[in-house]
Amino acid sequence: MDRIRAEVRSATPDVELTKLNAASYEAGSLAMTVAPSLFGEGKLVEVEGLESMNDAFLADAIKYLAQPEDDVVLVLRHAGGVRGKKLLDAVKAGGLAGRRLPAPEEGRGQDVLRGCRVQGVRAEDPG
Repeated sequence: MDRIRAEVRSATPDVELTKLNAASYEAGSLAMTVAPSLFGEGKLVEVEGLESMNDAFLADAIKYLAQPEDDVVLVLRHAGGVRGKKLLDAVKAGGLAGRRLPAPEEGRGQDVLRGCRVQGVRAEDPG
């Protein structure tokens, strides 16, 4: 995550960082987090634990991905397993800019990065 934060901050020094946990997520939190700011700064939203996400996060994330905000970089962290495949498929199907990165501490998994100001490639199937 440090690499991604550094890239985003180099492009947008005043970016607002928010961390969410997909397992303990409360419905509506993502929409509130990505809502436009009064001050116009960009947003970096890091979501951990996609592999154990609850249904509320899955529903909100799929809804958000249908109409993402241009000034938001959304990082979705999935440490492996089957849970969360529907969301990763939605990222892929949406043709969103993304990149898979290995999770260094586990040696597997991926981060999916969405953002217009950070260099990326099309999301790939996590399989």
